[in-house]
Amino acid sequence: MNYKIVVYSWTGNTAACAVSLQNHMDIDAFLLVEEKERRGNQGFALGGTQASLGVKSKVKELPDLSDTDVLILGMPLWAGTTPPAINTFLQQCDINGKKVYAFCTQQSRDASKKLERKLSRVVTKKGGAFLHLFVMRVPHGKQLSVEDAGKITEKWAERIRAGG
Repeated sequence: MNYKIVVYSWTGNTAACAVSLQNHMDIDAFLLVEEKERRGNQGFALGGTQASLGVKSKVKELPDLSDTDVLILGMPLWAGTTPPAINTFLQQCDINGKKVYAFCTQQSRDASKKLERKLSRVVTKKGGAFLHLFVMRVPHGKQLSVEDAGKITEKWAERIRAGG
């Protein structure tokens, strides 16, 4: 099986989870970077509004998934849904026939249910098999390190390797 992590991170917390998971699984990761960088509280508010409306953003480059069997998609949870860069990825990349896991960083407890339903619907519509959403709760204002994410992402890696 060929695995690949594709991640979008605004504050660095989701990226820390991706690097930790990458280290546990010894696999490639690809960081989605928006052409127009979001900054400060205004960028955060605009991003949340755009996410809730399903807006897509321009990203500098999309990953090659041609040799990927299992895709691990990482993102922050914005307004209960996918951020604009992930919307672009989901629209433009071929995930047909791929097993898809996802992980998100979030502050609230129950907002991930909406995200899980959306990802399942979109991935299935595009011919992929959505398997599971992992959640890392991050208190407001906390900056995760790769080490902070380590124990949780180690459990994710075990579950992904086991296929569950």
